[in-house]
Amino acid sequence: MHFWEQLTAPVTAELMPIAQLEVGERVVDIGCGAGVAAFAAAKAVGELGRVVAFDLSEEALAIVRARKVERGIANIDTAQ
Repeated sequence: MHFWEQLTAPVTAELMPIAQLEVGERVVDIGCGAGVAAFAAAKAVGELGRVVAFDLSEEALAIVRARKVERGIANIDTAQ
């Protein structure tokens, strides 16, 4: 697991139940980093939903895009 994933995973685990995301919703993750919350949100909203992951770091967005392909996830877009 990447350092940033280790750092943010506990926060994401606490956040997801609070967010109460539902299938089909649209989500914006601002400051997505390596995408831990974006991937959790993508799973929660399912194929009918959409997540846009924003970050200022092109390196972070490259990680999100690579993991998106590796994991076969189609409902995440990235933006800078």
